[in-house]
Amino acid sequence: MLSYTKALWLILLLGIGLRLYRIDGPFSDWHQYRQFDTAAIARNFSADSLNIFYPRVDWRGNSPGYVEVEFQAFTFLVAALYRAFGVHEWLARALNILLYVLTAILLYKMAGRVFNRLAGLFAAGFYSILPLSFSVSHNFQPDTFMVLCTLAGIYYFWIWTEEGRLPALAISAAATAIAAMIKPFCLYAAVPLIYLCWRKFGWRFLARPVLWIYAAFVVAPMAAWYLHAYHLWEIYGNTFGIFGGRIKGMYLGGDSPHDRLLYNLASRLVWMIATPVGLFFLAAGFWVRPPSRNYVFHWWAVGFLATVPLVPAGHAGHYYYQLPLVLIVAAAMGWGFAWLMERRNLSWRWAAVACIAIFACSLWTVRPMIAFGAELKERIAFGQRVEQLTPANALIVFCYPLDYRPTWYSHRTLDGDLIAGDPTDFYNSRRKGWSLFIWQTSPELLRKLQAHHAEYFATFYPKYLYEQRPEMKSFLADNATPVEVRGRWVLYQFHPANQTAASGLNQVK
Repeated sequence: MLSYTKALWLILLLGIGLRLYRIDGPFSDWHQYRQFDTAAIARNFSADSLNIFYPRVDWRGNSPGYVEVEFQAFTFLVAALYRAFGVHEWLARALNILLYVLTAILLYKMAGRVFNRLAGLFAAGFYSILPLSFSVSHNFQPDTFMVLCTLAGIYYFWIWTEEGRLPALAISAAATAIAAMIKPFCLYAAVPLIYLCWRKFGWRFLARPVLWIYAAFVVAPMAAWYLHAYHLWEIYGNTFGIFGGRIKGMYLGGDSPHDRLLYNLASRLVWMIATPVGLFFLAAGFWVRPPSRNYVFHWWAVGFLATVPLVPAGHAGHYYYQLPLVLIVAAAMGWGFAWLMERRNLSWRWAAVACIAIFACSLWTVRPMIAFGAELKERIAFGQRVEQLTPANALIVFCYPLDYRPTWYSHRTLDGDLIAGDPTDFYNSRRKGWSLFIWQTSPELLRKLQAHHAEYFATFYPKYLYEQRPEMKSFLADNATPVEVRGRWVLYQFHPANQTAASGLNQVK
């Protein structure tokens, strides 16, 4: 039999090996637009300034690009790597692999103390292979860092309650503060933290000044950051929809499609978070009392589930919001396996069969999540072609289709129009400018953007553009010069303003 430490390192090597797959590939994972945004912020940090308080996006119009967004700790670290080794997207994935390793080790230690070492080993193994964990830690997103900080905040707080070591409390406060700055809903961690306080001190914990200082240390930086971020929206007009850019609803999800919320969550639990085979062991792990009589994972689950009605839009539309749940599920599944094996209801042979089945389900689920389709390949080629055909400082208007009217918009023009913020074409072309939905692309809006120094118009979706906005074909013919017109994309250069005005006068005559 392998020692637990050696077995853990074998698990970690397996997890690392899986995540090295296409580490230098394009952003083909689900929610690729979010990855392009994250990558653009990191690249702009590296190219412009490493001032973490002023993140920049590319769909900025002719503004400096400062944006209302979550605290950019992850992109700041990536930018530092870019400064040292050059701009290579695989560096961000390598950083996420390191964060995955640290998370798996910490989960092994925490589950091992709450349940037993065998359960901790299984927990680390399941976290390494479950589809949601693999997908998010394989792509260019900050959520792996957020999950590590949340886990560290809870684990080291527990260590402090058990051993009274102030360094552990300091680590917990710093980690929880960073998690809350990255995603404010991480304040749900207060539920397991309050449980740990009550478990150790009873309700007397409310009279302990150090805990009030801890709470202030966590909440104050988060509040300060989002006040600053909202100030960036008010001045520069760029937002990720936290507070700015909304025409109805609010950040807490008042505009969420509630009818799909429960279906999406249930489907993800079955296929992405636990897998069908793992559901049985998940139920067993939550049902059986932990040997330590410590229900921190149960209360952690309660706290996380409370965020679903608070942030329904995020949970319904973005699977990576459920990444913290994978930690809880992996620990419960690990304890379910260990308990059944200790009672000899599950032999090592059948445990291996079940683990292989979970691994197979995970591979099957992950396959479409990281598929690299022909359309994405062509769209990347489109962006690279725009880069070849336009000056480096050119301001470009890109447009793309959307079959519904959103309730918030990413950019506010100098004329007060609210427009889109798709980063894909900007990132691939290394250009800046404006992003429009096709249904809001009009001659009137383009004339406004020309007045603010827009020089080019491009789209990867000309067929949809001319179907939905037929007047655009004649507008471009009269007011722009074709640079490259293909069946799959078009690129036009606007006529100078005086030439456009003369053309309009001739039409009037």
